[in-house]
Amino acid sequence: DVRSSFAREFDADREFEEYERMLDEVDLDVCVVAVPNSLHADCAVAALERETTVLVEKPLADSLENAERIAAAEAESDAEVVVGFMKSFDAAVEAVDDAVAAGEFGDVYEVNVEYVRRRGVPQIGSWFTRKALSGGGAVVDIGPHMLHLALKLLDFPELAGVSATAGSHFGSREDYTYLSMWGGEPTGDRTFDVEDHARALVRTVDGPTIHLNVTWASNREDVQHVQVLGD
Repeated sequence: DVRSSFAREFDADREFEEYERMLDEVDLDVCVVAVPNSLHADCAVAALERETTVLVEKPLADSLENAERIAAAEAESDAEVVVGFMKSFDAAVEAVDDAVAAGEFGDVYEVNVEYVRRRGVPQIGSWFTRKALSGGGAVVDIGPHMLHLALKLLDFPELAGVSATAGSHFGSREDYTYLSMWGGEPTGDRTFDVEDHARALVRTVDGPTIHLNVTWASNREDVQHVQVLGD
């Protein structure tokens, strides 16, 4: 199975079927939570209650309620939570962030971010495409990377509101063409009850706006794009 093959590849000392047992029996420096989104909160809270720092894959959780559970557990713990927003640590992003902070853009009034795949729905029928397990589709899969990046460039401003549209045009189609996929061919049960695209306008209290476009599937070229507009 996946656990045993991982253990062999990385020469793990022990394997556990229950994460609670691992947390009780091993003095961990950090716990990495990389399971389906619906399980993030239970795993993270259990680690924090045992004073173990947690790296959680994005999104933080599958719902606001579960995200707040993690935040509350962190507030009561001496340990901390970090979310896996790795794109914010790209050298190019760091360089732009430094330039914004140094005033080279003047006053930034708009940040546009896009993450578009032409044919990039994760394996149809897997937990990625089941709302009960994932909490959502493209919005919670690739959206957090780009939204966090935009917020970072604006120094995490207070938000005034969000207007958005989301839907699905490709994932539920029997004739969807697999050109380049994440996770392989569809499972026998082709459940797809999440969105495959979303666009949003995020307004901040201080004025700058964020335009977000995230798409698992679209009849256009692949693109990962960040645009910062200043005066």
